Amino acid sequence: MQKDLQIQLAMHVGKLEDRLVQWLHQAVAVPTILERGKKKVSYHSDVDESSSSQGDASDTSVTQELSACAERLAISEKRKRGPEPVFEDPSPPMELPVKHTPKRGILKPVKLTGRLTRSKSKKGGGGLTPTLASKKIATPLSKRRTSTQKKTSILTLHSKATLEHLRYRDNILRELKDLDATELQRICREKAIHYDKKIEAIFDIEDHRTERAFATALAKVERIAISDDTNVEQEDVPTNDG
Repeated sequence: MQKDLQIQLAMHVGKLEDRLVQWLHQAVAVPTILERGKKKVSYHSDVDESSSSQGDASDTSVTQELSACAERLAISEKRKRGPEPVFEDPSPPMELPVKHTPKRGILKPVKLTGRLTRSKSKKGGGGLTPTLASKKIATPLSKRRTSTQKKTSILTLHSKATLEHLRYRDNILRELKDLDATELQRICREKAIHYDKKIEAIFDIEDHRTERAFATALAKVERIAISDDTNVEQEDVPTNDG
């Protein structure tokens, strides 16, 4: 009875050791690259384990025998593949168009115009060669040169006055911008101009001077009325009768 218990205990311990060894191999071993094709499958048989474990009482002998039996037992299984697809209506083979080579023959010479031959003869070198037909070609109207001279605008009396007005205002502004606040206040008191800020005072003084300077000039401008009648009456010229 005690011997049977020892045998069963040895079997259980051997199984535990095998599981522990497999677990250690899985945890420590480097992952291998899976290969395609046939693979070896190892498995353990319960019959061999029971027969070998009954003969030996020690734990080391049981594990060694089991590992040796596992190495000897190996089967090869081929990877299963599905059936190859079968097409009911196969497609017809691809047909390429027939290559046609051009027929070699005598090419007709191209008739060149007189203008084309003249341009080619100029590029060839130096003098002109006699052409078949020489015709004068008139230049189109679009390529004729037009006069590039711009028409000068005539300044009227009013435009001249406006230009002088702007120049006068520019000169006054340049003169007043360099003055300080006290000087501008003095000028405003003399001209009876309200002083609020420096910039506004400058423009007020400029407007006052411009109005006084050009008031007399605008008064002298005379408006000339142009009549629509272009007929000129002829005066009687006295004749000397001899």
